[in-house]
Amino acid sequence: MGFDLFQLLADIGKEFPSIKTPTKQLQFKERIYYTLAVVILYYALFSVDVIGVKEAVGGFDFLQVITASRIGSFLTLGIGPIVLASIFLQLLAGAGVIEVNLRDPKQRARFHEAQRTLTVLIATFEGIIFSTHVLVNQLVPISGISISSVAMLVALQIILGAIIVMYLDELVTKYGIGSGISLFIAAGVSFSIVSGTLSTLFGENGVLSIFAEGGATAISQALIVSLPILSTFVVFMAVAYGEGTKVKLPLHIAVLGQSRPLELPLFYVSNIPVIFAAALLLNLELLAVPISSLNIEIGGVNIVKYIAVAQGNRVIDGLFYLISPI
Repeated sequence: MGFDLFQLLADIGKEFPSIKTPTKQLQFKERIYYTLAVVILYYALFSVDVIGVKEAVGGFDFLQVITASRIGSFLTLGIGPIVLASIFLQLLAGAGVIEVNLRDPKQRARFHEAQRTLTVLIATFEGIIFSTHVLVNQLVPISGISISSVAMLVALQIILGAIIVMYLDELVTKYGIGSGISLFIAAGVSFSIVSGTLSTLFGENGVLSIFAEGGATAISQALIVSLPILSTFVVFMAVAYGEGTKVKLPLHIAVLGQSRPLELPLFYVSNIPVIFAAALLLNLELLAVPISSLNIEIGGVNIVKYIAVAQGNRVIDGLFYLISPI
């Protein structure tokens, strides 16, 4: 049954438009141009709020950074649906639930077609949850349109943004440099670092305003305000050091007739486990909000309060709260 489901997803995904593989070898300069164009479009989607929403809302801050998203914009879902779809299918393939040989180009193409379908399905689910629960208090009434229709309009825009990100990721993979997922995360983190640094230095309560006010404690206050910049620099240096560190395993491989120890990068799995965990937790937290409004009684006790208790867009108690990020 698992294989049939995989085939169904692949058959549906085959009907979606796809980006063709370049017919010639692209020069490095051309790949740079494609990558820059994708980054510019990413920032455009990141900056524009969807129609029908007052403004982008806070919350899920860490998850927004990890999933390269901004709630309330066209990038409300970010790379979450792509990552979840890819890893779910890889886990099913690794467990033998679906039969696919990723070394075979044809089967690998079918895998990507199934991933495309699953990405759209996850994006649809998340888009509906966001528009009906997370953004419900931010909806703006539109003349002649009911509030439920506005929520549907918001959901369609969020889903469209996720689909655009899916194709941008495919475009970077085939025409750009590196992976689209990594590029979007880097772009989102870079935006956070630059905007945070400028706010820390030149903001209303930033370093310059503290020195302008003067006083005996100006230096100590400025150092405290500057701690986020200093800690970011320390983390950056630690990660750069870890990226260049190799771990020698007690195994030897033959290379050109010589025996050498097998070396693996210290960060062998990169950031994929963190992204997967963050995207999964985001979906659980989204699911907890509508679940908390249910009333399921067993033996006269509402068991929902032990599963999830939500206040606004936040889970404040229950099992889902225990597995939510701090």
